[in-house]
Amino acid sequence: MRVLPRAGSPAARAVLTVRAAGQRLGITAALSARLTRGPRPPVLMTLVYRRAGAALVEGLVRDLLAEARAAGSSARAVLWALDEPAPQLAPWTLGHGPGARLSLHERMREHAVGSGESGELPYWVISDDDVRYSRGSVGQLVALMEKGRIDVAGPAHAATSEWNHSFTLARPFTVARSSLFVETGPVLAFSPRAQGRVLPFPEGSAAGWGMEAHWSSRTQEGLRSAIVDAVAVDHLVPMGGSYDAVAEWERCRAFTRRYGVEDVSDLKQVVGSWRAWQPVAPWPTT
Repeated sequence: MRVLPRAGSPAARAVLTVRAAGQRLGITAALSARLTRGPRPPVLMTLVYRRAGAALVEGLVRDLLAEARAAGSSARAVLWALDEPAPQLAPWTLGHGPGARLSLHERMREHAVGSGESGELPYWVISDDDVRYSRGSVGQLVALMEKGRIDVAGPAHAATSEWNHSFTLARPFTVARSSLFVETGPVLAFSPRAQGRVLPFPEGSAAGWGMEAHWSSRTQEGLRSAIVDAVAVDHLVPMGGSYDAVAEWERCRAFTRRYGVEDVSDLKQVVGSWRAWQPVAPWPTT
């Protein structure tokens, strides 16, 4: 469920005011652009879509590939249609049909890279089909992950996004926040090292709710997770609308308790912040 502040409330207006000030100063955007210049790591984006969202998805894919070409790096997109495949997405669509969200993403990744033993694993970005980048891009997200030695990450939410947790709203003058909490969507990214530690995904809710406890446990074993504030997204549709919310919530609670976590909100702890004026991430190498 959505966490306060509500749209139109004094707290929400304050968030918008601070965000607007940060954008006018351009500190975070300028720093992230500078930090992501030069060679970038390879990236695989997997995306589950419905045909109604095909135009937005096509833009995400073409932006990813064009950015990689411009940077001299490699990128690949693999898609899965939940209903009917869209003709304009046929070059990248692996298959179609219903399925649990993370299971479908894992299937697409396996198709693209296999075990990864024969070569370098790409950074893996899991994306929903109803997201737009208001600042930064997929390429900048993985470049900042590599620069900041981050293993599990998600972009922050813009204040205008359909967010579930105010904790994930973009913070001004911040490149990234090292945290135990990285939400399962709408965009989630794993370093090559993380993929060997978090996969296969354990069985949980169909929507992936509560999976934060899984990679948080791995974070406490040596991986670093973070919210990348220098990259912000607008989630265009409220999360979880296509699932039975009551049933998914019960599965989520049962899943997190297996990790000793009563509520994923307990994981919302910032353990370090990479500020816009710091040329490198301040946290130690893990």
